[in-house]
Amino acid sequence: MTTLPALAATGPAPASWQTDVLFVCLRCSGKLPDGLTPDGRTTLRQWFKERLGSVGRSKALRVVETSCLGLCPEQRVAVAIGRELAADPAVVRSVATEADREAIYRWAMGDQPGPKL
Repeated sequence: MTTLPALAATGPAPASWQTDVLFVCLRCSGKLPDGLTPDGRTTLRQWFKERLGSVGRSKALRVVETSCLGLCPEQRVAVAIGRELAADPAVVRSVATEADREAIYRWAMGDQPGPKL
């Protein structure tokens, strides 16, 4: 049997993105009629990846689908950005419209303060 090295022995691994990570709730997305792509990915994650790529910033933000964030707002998708999850209290936002998506994009990229969603 092969033993794996202790995590401390492997050292830190550099992130493949440049700023932060955005978590998109898979459960919330699954409750919406158009929340998932045919291959089971969230449409919101796809939108963010396409939006980032369209302006040449595909590595500027890591967009990750996550299990339930514990909020499940009605007809909305819960999202959280790493830097606000570390805050006290943690901040989780939600997205429903195209305007919400754009506001979350600008907030995540640091182009404007966080939207009141």
